Amino acid sequence: MLPIPGRPLRSGSAQVDGVSPSQRIAKDPRVERVLEAIRSHLEEHLTVGGMAASVGLSRSRLEHLLREQTGFKFTDVIHGLRLEKAITLLGDPRLRIKEVASLCGYATTEGFDKAFRKRFGDRPSAYRRSTFGQQIAHSDSGTALTPR
Repeated sequence: MLPIPGRPLRSGSAQVDGVSPSQRIAKDPRVERVLEAIRSHLEEHLTVGGMAASVGLSRSRLEHLLREQTGFKFTDVIHGLRLEKAITLLGDPRLRIKEVASLCGYATTEGFDKAFRKRFGDRPSAYRRSTFGQQIAHSDSGTALTPR
């Protein structure tokens, strides 16, 4: 996980021993294929059953292997990778918050905002302003950014 510069992670954030899902290396090639598929399809609705079937494993076996090799549950891996992608996308001033949410697989901006605040302790817009020094400008069509 990419921490917010100058801010501690909230308790309950998706890290095990200070390592995020994207930093863990799976030993089983099937688990690595699942992790790559998740990274490639973060904007889609992903299920453990679908991922398990794609690599020839049962749902329970994939859950066990993921937990054993990464230290994370399937849903924690997805949420962690989505939020890591969000951190990167928030650096692009051309993208609105709702676009970042959608590109990271969140159906609503509210759901994205809630997950982001739970993980990082701040709203995506506040993170963007404090980290990238950009000012939010509101318009009828949504939130746009203008550099300071």
